[in-house]
Amino acid sequence: DKVDLSTSYAYLFNDYPDSPLGLRSERQQSAGGEVSYRATDRLELTGGYGWGQVETDQHSRESTTPIALTDSTSWRARLKDWNAYVFGGVEYWLLPDKLSLSTNYEFQRSPGTYRLTNFAGTAQSLPGTKYRRQDATAELGYKLDEATQIRGRWSWEQWDVTDFASEDVPLFFPLVGANNAIFLGDSSLDYRAHALALLIQRSF
Repeated sequence: DKVDLSTSYAYLFNDYPDSPLGLRSERQQSAGGEVSYRATDRLELTGGYGWGQVETDQHSRESTTPIALTDSTSWRARLKDWNAYVFGGVEYWLLPDKLSLSTNYEFQRSPGTYRLTNFAGTAQSLPGTKYRRQDATAELGYKLDEATQIRGRWSWEQWDVTDFASEDVPLFFPLVGANNAIFLGDSSLDYRAHALALLIQRSF
C-alpha cells in the first residue's frame, strides 16, 4: 500500500548478412524504471529513469566506372544514438480530497555519434550530435465535486541542440532574377519557454 515499482527492458537485433551494401545490422535496447511512494495520505513522491540506444552498421562503396564491388572501395558507417532521461515529482494535498499541489521535473539527454571508416583509412567521422531538454511544471488543482476538477498549471521548458545538420542551415539566393531566399532545410534553435494553462476536467 506504500510503494509501487515497475521496471522494463527490451532488446531487438536485426541482421542482414546477405546484403553487401546498405544496412547490415541494427541493434536496439531500452530499459527503464519508475517508483512511487505514498509517504502519507496527503503526500506522494514519484521518480524514474529511462535509457534507450540504437546502433546501426551500414556499408557502402566508392563510385567507380565501371562499378567495382570489391573491398578496395568499401566504406563503413557505424551510427550510434542513445537517449537517457530522469524525472521526479511531488504531489501534496493541501486540503484532503479538495486542494492539491504537484510539481514535476524531467531531464532528457540524447547524444549521437558517427563512426566512418574506409578502405584507404582517410575517412573522417562527422561531428557528434547532442539534444538536451529540461521540463518543470507546477500544478494547483481544486476538486469541486466527485466529477469536476479545475487545475491551473505553469510549465517551463528549455531545449539545447548541437547538430551540424539542423543548426544554422543556410539560405540560397539566386544569382539572377528576383532576390528571393530559398530555405535549404529546417533549422533547429535553442530556446526557453514558459506556459500557463487552465484545465477543467469533468467525468461522466
